[in-house]
This record gives sequence, C-alpha cells and structure tokens, in this order.
Amino acid sequence: MHHRRVSVRPSHLAHLVANEKRDRQAALDHAEVVARLQARLKAALDAEGVALQARQALEQELSGVRERLLASQQEATRYRAEAQTVQDLVNRLAATASRPKGTRRKAAA
Repeated sequence: MHHRRVSVRPSHLAHLVANEKRDRQAALDHAEVVARLQARLKAALDAEGVALQARQALEQELSGVRERLLASQQEATRYRAEAQTVQDLVNRLAATASRPKGTRRKAAA
C-alpha cells in the first residue's frame, strides 16, 4: 500500500488547532450547561414531590375538617330542634298556667 503524505502549511495547522480548541471549549461549555440544567430539573422535581406530599396532607386535613363541620352542623340542627320542642312545651305550660281556674279543662274521670 502506498501512503500519500499530505503537507499542511503552518498557517493552516494553526487554524486547525484553533478550531479544535474552540470546538473542545464549546463541548465543555455545552456539557456544563447540560449538567446545570439537569441539576435544576432534579431540584424542580424534588420540589414538586414535596409540594404534592404537602397537597395530599392538606387535602386529608381538609376532608377531616369538612367531616367535623358536617357533624357540628347536624348537632346544631338537633339542638335547635330540641330547644324548639322545649320552648313549645314551656309556652303550652305558661298558657295553661295563665288561664283562670274556672276555664281549665278537667281531666276525664
């Protein structure tokens, strides 16, 4: 096999070396940018995970608060009904007590 010798002028060689150096620096800069972006992505994903856990905890807490509120509202409704029943009884007793003695109905014998 016959190898052909290529001659390169010194100015071309300097130009090739400069291009190679520039390409290597660009590759290093690119790798650094990619590494920074990957780190930022990991931090963002970690923060998202923490936020999702916090959201789930808050949703569970909110559900518990809603259940307690519903129970309190039902209890308040029951107390209002009982209070109304007692008030009605008091009103009937007061009306019966305020009638003159002769107008009271007698119990059947």
